[in-house]
Amino acid sequence: MSYVARGNAVGSASKRFGLGGLALTLLLAGSLGTSTALAAGAAPYFSALPAGPTALQSARALAVAASLPNGQVLIAGGRDGNGNAVQSAELFNPVNDTFSSLPAAGNTQLQTARAGAVAAALPNGQVLIAGGQGEQSAELFDPTNGTFTQLPASGNTQLQGSGFLSVAASLPNGQVLIAGGQNGGGSAVKTAELFDPVTGTFSALPASGATQMQIARQGAIAASLPNGQVLIAGGFDNGGSAVQSAELFDPSTNTFTALPPSGSTQLQTPGFISVAASLPNGEVLIAGGQQNGTQDAEAVAQLFDPSTNTFTALPPSGSTQLQTARKEAVAATLPNGQVLIAGGINGNSTLQSAELYVTAPQAAVAGGGFGAQTVATPAPQSVITVTNLGAQRLLIGGTTLGGTDAGDFQIAADRCSGRTLAFGQSCTIIAGFTAGSIGAKTATITLSDNEATATAIGLTGSGVAPNGGPPGAAGAAGATGPAGGAGPAGAAGPAGAAGPAGVSGGTGAPGPTGKPGAKGANGTVALITCRAVVIGKRSRHRTVERCTSRLTSPPIRSTTTGRSVRAVLSRNGSVYARGQATRSGKHTRMLLIPLKRINRGTYSLKLIDAGRIRTRAITIT
Repeated sequence: MSYVARGNAVGSASKRFGLGGLALTLLLAGSLGTSTALAAGAAPYFSALPAGPTALQSARALAVAASLPNGQVLIAGGRDGNGNAVQSAELFNPVNDTFSSLPAAGNTQLQTARAGAVAAALPNGQVLIAGGQGEQSAELFDPTNGTFTQLPASGNTQLQGSGFLSVAASLPNGQVLIAGGQNGGGSAVKTAELFDPVTGTFSALPASGATQMQIARQGAIAASLPNGQVLIAGGFDNGGSAVQSAELFDPSTNTFTALPPSGSTQLQTPGFISVAASLPNGEVLIAGGQQNGTQDAEAVAQLFDPSTNTFTALPPSGSTQLQTARKEAVAATLPNGQVLIAGGINGNSTLQSAELYVTAPQAAVAGGGFGAQTVATPAPQSVITVTNLGAQRLLIGGTTLGGTDAGDFQIAADRCSGRTLAFGQSCTIIAGFTAGSIGAKTATITLSDNEATATAIGLTGSGVAPNGGPPGAAGAAGATGPAGGAGPAGAAGPAGAAGPAGVSGGTGAPGPTGKPGAKGANGTVALITCRAVVIGKRSRHRTVERCTSRLTSPPIRSTTTGRSVRAVLSRNGSVYARGQATRSGKHTRMLLIPLKRINRGTYSLKLIDAGRIRTRAITIT
């Protein structure tokens, strides 16, 4: 699936990919490559991991999973092959696709055996694990030392409602939504609550109207979306049926809104105890589960597109479906853009097997808008950034400029042709614009690549008439020159008679760098500056990184000294931005390309220098 940015290319891309109008400031090296013959468009696929170290160390169903700041995945609890809830936990390492068990004793295992619980990553890198069958208690996993710590099992430090077969999702403000599930009587519920990691407490949302789920669900799926909302879909209702309906939770109002329960705005296949994972391009993968009228596990998969609120089924055969039908499994997004799916039940067997979902190459585009420019005057060049959001490599053979007004636009530099982009990597195309006449102009740069549908980059601009006013020194004579009204210097004329005509000079306001610049059309960038601050006293003092973020436009002149290294900004296991960082003394300066909108809060910053990886937490204020 390929996404096309049309019109204002930054605006189109920001809607679909959450780029927020931000563009990469680093021009990656490339060459003016010629077109290269490419293979047929690549498609997403599922790939089974072989048995042995690349399989779960313990067979599990109804376990929990969460992505960790170091890129690994925690998998904990669940039911074993005998149907017993377990306390053991293990880690998946995406570097070599292997699982390793944590010691099954003391604080390196769950403090309470849990099956059918919920888990969510927190801003500080820890993981909340709560509930399970017959459980309202909660605990935290700390990945820095691999230990679990139980929260007090009473009052507001435990779940306020159901914690069995509920759903959970991390929110932009650092809190965690927990909703639905099964109560002690076996009925599905609508209730919802929030966990606040700052206070370590749970608080129930009002159990009425829009502040509860619109239908009762147990065994549903939930996934965070780029706009901060949460998708909740499927599950069993109180009629004993697997449902297809879906709804959205908005954390800005703490309300739920149902999507139309028909056609493409509902699950294409009813799903109970399926798995879901947020993808780097903003979509959500939903796979497996159990349908109506059968206890059998399913292999089907589908995608949810938040830009249209629609579901699309993947072909139900071959590599575009799960390689092992499974229900009650776990899933987590990996740093390389793939999704891990592991465990679950198939027939009467509790599974140890695992597989990966590998997304297709996908070009995300920012840039290409020029705004209003004086006819026959070259506009400032626009840097167009192409980023691969697919787990498969994006092969770019060449670029072609075409469209209605192609003659008004130019490709000044092509650093994408002949490039192969791994997940998260970018290249740039520098475009120019010289309007040949007055009016709106459009053109398209088409990438010849291995996507299923080639990416078309929309170029836009408009030509305006040159200002006809006399120089300011002659402003006194403006009364005799009707065209002087458009002259920006008219206001400077000493004679008042020229003043009224100067009003029409407003046409000059859009100028070569006028309003479009505010939208980031010509390459707005995210500049993040961090300072190491020591807080606390004496033996309890600690050093934290406090950062500020602002929008600016290139060129950026830096006085920071020190060697630049690769930087990856992530939170809750999702990559938010990539680029470069330069450290000087107590200060760190970063120029990044966001893959998601960057808000205030705590993030994990990974610095990669000649293969050495250092990770630390930073707070953007």
